[in-house]
Amino acid sequence: MFADRARIYVRSGKGGDGHVSFRREKYVPNGGPDGGDGGRGGDVIFEVDEGLNTLIDFRHVRKYKAVDGEEGGKKNCRGKDGSDIVIKVPEGTVIKEAESGQVIVDMSGENRHVVLLKGGRGGNGNQHYATSTMQAPKYAQPGQPAKELELILELKVIADVGLVGFPNVGKSTFLSRVTNAKPKIANYHFTTLNPNLGVVDLEGTGGFVIADIPGLIEGASEGIGLGHEFLRHIERTKVIIHIVDAAGTEGRDPIADIYAINKELEAYNPEIAGRPQVIAANKIDAIYQDGTRDNEVYFGIRQYAECFELAMGNVDDVQLDDPNLGYRSCGLRNGYKYLFAEKTDEKMISDYFSSVSYPVVSFVWHGGEPTLRGLDFYKKAVEIQKKYAVEGVECWNNLQTNGLNLNEEWCAFLKENSFDVGVSIDGMKAIHDEYRHTANGEPTYDLIKKNIECLQSYGIQPDLLCTVSEEVANHAYSVYNNLKHFRNGWVQFIPIVNFIGEGEVSEESVKPESYGKFLCEMFKLWVTRGFPDFNIQLFMELLNVYMGGNASLCWLQETCGSALVVESDGGIYACDHFVNKEHYRGNIQNISLAQAINSEQQMAFGNAKRDALSERCHSCRYLRLCNGGCQKDRMQNKENFLCEGYLAFFEYSERAYLRIAELLKSGCPPYQVAEKLKKEKLL
Repeated sequence: MFADRARIYVRSGKGGDGHVSFRREKYVPNGGPDGGDGGRGGDVIFEVDEGLNTLIDFRHVRKYKAVDGEEGGKKNCRGKDGSDIVIKVPEGTVIKEAESGQVIVDMSGENRHVVLLKGGRGGNGNQHYATSTMQAPKYAQPGQPAKELELILELKVIADVGLVGFPNVGKSTFLSRVTNAKPKIANYHFTTLNPNLGVVDLEGTGGFVIADIPGLIEGASEGIGLGHEFLRHIERTKVIIHIVDAAGTEGRDPIADIYAINKELEAYNPEIAGRPQVIAANKIDAIYQDGTRDNEVYFGIRQYAECFELAMGNVDDVQLDDPNLGYRSCGLRNGYKYLFAEKTDEKMISDYFSSVSYPVVSFVWHGGEPTLRGLDFYKKAVEIQKKYAVEGVECWNNLQTNGLNLNEEWCAFLKENSFDVGVSIDGMKAIHDEYRHTANGEPTYDLIKKNIECLQSYGIQPDLLCTVSEEVANHAYSVYNNLKHFRNGWVQFIPIVNFIGEGEVSEESVKPESYGKFLCEMFKLWVTRGFPDFNIQLFMELLNVYMGGNASLCWLQETCGSALVVESDGGIYACDHFVNKEHYRGNIQNISLAQAINSEQQMAFGNAKRDALSERCHSCRYLRLCNGGCQKDRMQNKENFLCEGYLAFFEYSERAYLRIAELLKSGCPPYQVAEKLKKEKLL
């Protein structure tokens, strides 16, 4: 039996309590404390099992608990650690918090083994609390409590190509002909009741996977029919093959079918609807007229395929002839090919230039790892920019990269075309290598350092992007010294805030108090050792505000929404933090950037930063500095998760900022500012 959804309860182990006891030895009437520490509670771990393809087991067992740590014992004996519980799931399982629906982790790609809930730490025994004034402490620390969650498990099959279409159009027949899959085939509706997978084996390639889902009908996105249960299974696909009954054997209009299915895909997830799509006209032999295809169906389908190239033929003739599926180009024999990304880029660039009313257009290439597109892609992009360039308008490019793929050829191109470059490097080697490594698990710090030096040899001073986790926040001094060593351009600190529930964040997320302390320490180092040569973006932006100007960073401004995101499939979204269905603004192929940015939805999104502030924000004396912070970090009570950290920093830095602004306005040379502040002991 196939099941692709389940609800379960998980609980980590409680930490064992510390023990209270005292030594009892001969001739030692007043022995000291010897209570042992409690054991660690077991973790809740999710692990991918290649042998599983269904969630049916979770329909029978719904509660999963790790073992509690044991209490400490006498004679400094530590309690036994509780056993972890390892929960096996199929690849492609998405784990969500049941109440909020927020995704916690997607068990696909490199996520093969994930510690979802950490067990509680064991409490310290009374031996830890002896002092010179209290030699017989009768207190021991209790173990940390267990953590628990209600979870929703959703299985999304891992497939490269998804088959869609109305019931009984031939999807299963197609799957059986191009793969070794043996789906049930019959001439009636809803023969397919569960998703079917098939592997296309092609000589000289690794092959690829095709997913066939039960037939869609109108209203599927709203829960009508069977297809709505399985639409999630095509969310991971890179290419859609849309099979159409061109002969209308079911009494339906094939052209209307195409529009209807794509309407359902758009309603369910606009991103899916914008992916490269092949329309395969099945049963076309039934509409031949004198051996030709000169009929209204043929031309109707061709007309629909304005944005997607059409490949037509009988299902019996179908063969996928582009097995590489790189950035997914796909076609049928004797059909047409369409590389959607190239069309997207040209349309975006031409549209941008044609709509600007200001002297600079800026393209920021980021998201995932942009260098994976290859150098030829950016050479083509520069050619397109030159093709549509407007006299008097400057074109500016910025590449945000992890730095792994940079080499002499890349550096020469970036220099020649005046690209600004931002490189991700997380503070210091030990922390960076813990979180950033190759697919083979190799550390990356030394390689990135080498590639930064390569950029610098070409006269490019890259900006450094440092994510601030809880661990990074606790090493401000080392992080500062290491980043300053690179002699780079800007340093941008990006706090990690990953919500797993209302007001609750993931383990790697930085806590407000930690982030506030980090900013205070970093600010002191910057003023006393780095100003004005070492540019930390946040500090320079705030200085501009204190000088009477406005911050250019979007999250410091009163409103936002002026920086749209265009995905490689042409989808336009409100912001790079909100690439989801709710914030979809259309596709570049059928809506201009000007229309998207001036839409009511986008205006409302941008104004919400100001209009949805909490009462606490409205009464805060520092509102002009942060304007409530980034919307992505706001909780349901409208307050920013990092608010306490920002408040601590603003209070700490206010006097120094006011003095810096005063000195600069009076004409004091910037290099003398730090010396004056130190003498005046403002930090």
